[in-house]
Amino acid sequence: MRANWGPAGGAAGGPPTHRMAGLRVGVTAGRRGDELVEALTRLGASVVWGPTVEVVPATAAALARQTAAVLAARPAWVMVTTAEGLDRWVDGARERRAAILALLAGTTVAARGAKATAACRRHGLPSVLTSPTERGVDLARLVVALAKPGDRVAVVVDGSGSRLVVAELQAAGLAVDLAAPYRWTVPAATAPAGERCVPAGDLVRALCAGEIDAMAFTSPPAVEGLFAVAAALGLETVLREALSGTGQERVLVAAIGPATAEALEERRVGVGVCPLQPRMVALAGALAAAPLGFSSFGRPEPLVLDPLTRTVTGPGGAVELSDLQFTLLASMARRPGMTCPTSVLLREVWGEGALSGAAARRRLEVLASRLRARLVPIEVQLATVPKRGYRLELDRSSYSAEVPPVG
Repeated sequence: MRANWGPAGGAAGGPPTHRMAGLRVGVTAGRRGDELVEALTRLGASVVWGPTVEVVPATAAALARQTAAVLAARPAWVMVTTAEGLDRWVDGARERRAAILALLAGTTVAARGAKATAACRRHGLPSVLTSPTERGVDLARLVVALAKPGDRVAVVVDGSGSRLVVAELQAAGLAVDLAAPYRWTVPAATAPAGERCVPAGDLVRALCAGEIDAMAFTSPPAVEGLFAVAAALGLETVLREALSGTGQERVLVAAIGPATAEALEERRVGVGVCPLQPRMVALAGALAAAPLGFSSFGRPEPLVLDPLTRTVTGPGGAVELSDLQFTLLASMARRPGMTCPTSVLLREVWGEGALSGAAARRRLEVLASRLRARLVPIEVQLATVPKRGYRLELDRSSYSAEVPPVG
């Protein structure tokens, strides 16, 4: 029998600092996972930390060769697909560090998502180009649209090599040079774990056995790694059923941000918690404030979002949405019952550099109005919360209080 969060978060009757007492939370994070584990533990949760992704740094010789090639190419553009990649490239360059920073200052830099943008600013770049979404392919398309014929693009790739990004640039005829400071690997199911961790296979088995109340995901590679470990154990179908179930027995799925949420949704796994800011502590706080025992919109039918076809299925059927409509809906659906602030929706729909002010709010109002009209036939209601933002309406019988905007 699973434990339940209270109406607005917290184990029933627990003190504020132990709102998750008795609840079992699975964590898949590799690097920096200890920050999330500590935050959840402080809230009273029992944590099963089984890293499903490992980072393997590039050798010093390999990184030196890549750096020399990029500097010699003198690219017109630098695409930063990952904050960790930029930090590792700059910090690992040693005597070439100043040359890399000079290159960044003298080219047009495009960054994927809030964390990559923040990393650019830490390295002295006050202005960077961002895409309307956190998807690397969308950023690549934006660069393609703005680049001149013959421009070279240096790409700071993520641990997978950012293959789709590179392919998009090369298909447009742009020359590409890579900086790959690290790569991702999936740990073996039985690989020895760190001091506070269990092997990834143990986490998968616990989840499939119904011994986990909630799962916290902090990156798309961690999502892919969990399913890869489950496949190696012959438990992929059982894992998928555990994560995508509905009702009181469902596992509550939390994602740190939109990119991670989309990786889960592409596997038909619904996200029930997504903090307003993509931070580890905010993720823990949002989990503590979330109702565990809920079905989407208080009905037996789940709200199913398909990012590949941009369709949403609700109690009244299915409807296809535009890209912007789908992004807006996904941002709210990942936070059931919560009023999503206007500033967060602007950032997640139009990107980190989205404009603010009356014109931006009006643009959001128009998009929300069009989305509302598309949702009416499938019996999903989009509510405007004056001077605050928007919320997808839940059936009040599922729980009585609005989830507070934690994170």
